[in-house]
Amino acid sequence: LLFAFLLAVVVWAMAVTSEDPTEDHAYARSLPLSIEGLDEALTVVNIEPGSINVDLSAPTSIWNQINRDSSLVSAKIDLSGFDVGFHSITPDVTVGISPVRVTNILPSNVSIRIDAYLERELSIQLESVGTPATGFEAETPQLNTDAVMVSGPATEVESVTTIMAELDITELSQSFVATLPLKAYDEDGREVDYVTLSPEEIVVTQPITQMGGFRNLVVK
Repeated sequence: LLFAFLLAVVVWAMAVTSEDPTEDHAYARSLPLSIEGLDEALTVVNIEPGSINVDLSAPTSIWNQINRDSSLVSAKIDLSGFDVGFHSITPDVTVGISPVRVTNILPSNVSIRIDAYLERELSIQLESVGTPATGFEAETPQLNTDAVMVSGPATEVESVTTIMAELDITELSQSFVATLPLKAYDEDGREVDYVTLSPEEIVVTQPITQMGGFRNLVVK
């Protein structure tokens, strides 16, 4: 009787396998890496690479569901307990359906740089480029705000010495309003990456007036 039962189980397993065979191959989508567990006083500066690829082993019916629903396969980095510095970490891959086996992760490790999180408030410098049209002059521009909050990795935030916006007034003959992007620079004039500016833009009102002794001529 035991032998007959075991034989029946084997026959059933073979039948199931033949109808729904297991396939081993690469998952078609790259998986972006999400971050979990990072201390609020820290920030991730960068992750290389920012996504991974995986090989999976699963029955054909499961593969069909995985390929239809991209949310079933995801990848994350658990940074619980990690501190400032450079780290090599193996991503965690989660598959929200079974049976599935993760057979390979490419790359098997990702490089992460963690730094302390810092915020600083800095004044905005407006640089005017060019000169107005002949007979016109630019008066003092008005900014909707004169300060910006710089936030991000402490190393980069501390290197910022200047927040700059550039205003082109070349050949202007009337007042205007412009929305200008802000950029962060270090003491050597190099733009600083990995920092966030709030706000990212400013609104500048530039008065342009006609100089004394000049008047507009209408050509008929």
